[in-house]
Parts: sequence; C-alpha cells; structure tokens
Amino acid sequence: SVMVAHHSLVERLDGLQLPHLREVVAIGTGACTSQSGVTVLDESVLQGDPATLDESVEINHWDIQSIIYTSGTTGHSKGVLSPYLQLYMTGMTVYGYMGDGEAILVNLPLFHVGGTSPTYAALVRGGSIYLVDGFSTVKFWDQVRQGRCVTTSGLIGVMAAFLAKSE
Repeated sequence: SVMVAHHSLVERLDGLQLPHLREVVAIGTGACTSQSGVTVLDESVLQGDPATLDESVEINHWDIQSIIYTSGTTGHSKGVLSPYLQLYMTGMTVYGYMGDGEAILVNLPLFHVGGTSPTYAALVRGGSIYLVDGFSTVKFWDQVRQGRCVTTSGLIGVMAAFLAKSE
C-alpha cells in the first residue's frame, strides 16, 4: 500500500491501475504531483522521533520482508516474495567469505537479488555497501578503491572479461 521511489520515477505511475497503492514517498529533490489517485508525499514524512515508533509487532523469520524481481531470463520479470530468513541465508551463503566490517561494491539494482543479497550480507556483518549507478569498466577499479571494497556484487556473466580487456 506504500511505495518508496525516487522522485524522477513517480511520473511512471501515470495511467496505471494501482488499486492497492495508497501513498508514494518521493525521495530526492524535485516536485511531484498526485498520480492516479495515489498520494505523493515528500521524504520529510520519514523523519520523526524514534521513541514514538511502535515496535510491538513480532517479526518471524518466515515473514515476507520484500519482493525481489527476477531478471526475466525466461520471460517477463517476476516478483518473488522473499522472507527474512531466505534473504539472510542468501547473503550469508553467497557472500560467506566477507569478514565483519568489510565493504562491498554494489553495482546491481536493489530490486534484484544481485543488489539485495550483498546488502544483507554487509548489514549482518556490520559492514557497508558502496552503491553505484551500474557496472562500468571505466569506473570499476576507482569505485572499488573509493568504497574501500573487498568484493563486489556485479561481476556476473561477461563482466569479468570486459574488465580484463579494459586494462
């Protein structure tokens, strides 16, 4: 019922049938308007006193934490309901070599498992992510150095070959 989106993406909601979406929180600068009966709120609504948060809901490891989208390799992209434990185990298993407090370069989108699993691995280990717009052979090694990253989420497919040819 609530979506958090970058302000520049809010206009993409125009004309869509969104019966379950009530509010959009627009992040970043820029003006937004109400779309298709959806209330668009400024990111300032996320500010508040943490002492007033209601923490009475018990979260179980099988509860759904998010929807992660597939890459669409076998057809249209599909939303996968992802419980807390699955996200935790994916991050810990795929990035099991990360040490406590280490940083990882994330150059894959956060709506995809390639962006979320390293993020969860870093969170669980008290580490950090260095989030960039996407994979770039030109910027890659500078991004690794700038973020003080020990690993990356985005060397999939032919990307390693692209890097090897760029040197």
